[in-house]
Amino acid sequence: MPSRIKPGKLAIFTAFAVSLYVLETFFPKPIPWFRWGFSNAFVLALLIEEGILSAFLVSIGKTLIGCLFTGTLFTPSLLFSFTGGMASLLVMTGLYFSGIFGIIGTSMGGAGAHSLAQVLLSSLLFTGRPSFSYLYPVFLAFSSITGTITGVIAWKITERSKRWH
Repeated sequence: MPSRIKPGKLAIFTAFAVSLYVLETFFPKPIPWFRWGFSNAFVLALLIEEGILSAFLVSIGKTLIGCLFTGTLFTPSLLFSFTGGMASLLVMTGLYFSGIFGIIGTSMGGAGAHSLAQVLLSSLLFTGRPSFSYLYPVFLAFSSITGTITGVIAWKITERSKRWH
């Protein structure tokens, strides 16, 4: 895991992640407040290739710039996206570097953590207690599907970026 940040790679991965983040706003949502999360494939691929600091920077950039482009920068969406993204990144870091999980399992765990963080945050912000926790199984079901797809995308990204070196 390299410790040196590569600005060019960060810029490219952030640009792709933001593009997919914005594109996802046009996808139909199976349930309210749900985002597909495919842009997290770039965060996961960078986590694997460059380490947590680079992945953290792309995750923050994706969230801030994506919210700016979608008109949600000064709304609760920013807080939800940031909270879910950080929970996802922490869980993915632990899962992947434990050596037990591969890219797809790591992605599924990250998607589940993202959903859990958002459900807990919505409960705390809107009711002060875990009243939205009944939604978590529904979000987890969708997260397992999108986490798998995101993991496959991340795997493809890492396979292709090996050719860039």
